[in-house]
Amino acid sequence: MTKEVLISLKGVQFDGPVDENSEPLEIITNGEYYLKNDTHYIRYKEPQDGDAGATKCMLKIKNHELELIKRGASNVNMVFIKDKKNMSSYGTPFGSIVIGVETNRMSLLLEEDRMQVKVDYRMDVNYEFLANCSISIDVCSKEKGSVLFRS
Repeated sequence: MTKEVLISLKGVQFDGPVDENSEPLEIITNGEYYLKNDTHYIRYKEPQDGDAGATKCMLKIKNHELELIKRGASNVNMVFIKDKKNMSSYGTPFGSIVIGVETNRMSLLLEEDRMQVKVDYRMDVNYEFLANCSISIDVCSKEKGSVLFRS
């Protein structure tokens, strides 16, 4: 895969069981990709509302594990490992909250110019159930992405 990539991130939250008919929130953005020590790194900026500016994000993918790191107005480090619950602190301008992420299902597809990751997980906030969630990440070389992500 080339260094310059296009990234599509789709996420959905459900109060109950995962509902296939719900509309996901989708972000398509430019980013950078590199491979180091068998770990795939994807860096991108996520736009924010208001004066907060963009949040710097990094995805680390290795051995069917996904780590999402966000730094900006809000800070979080979430780790997704199938059949494991991971706890982290979610720092906001109003204080920190505890986030629990229990990964139910995870799939990873690696191709020469494309990577797809899908994760279904349960999210707790301050040790209370919040939602069942699903995230789908599609990363591809910028040249291929201009065809794949065309509206």
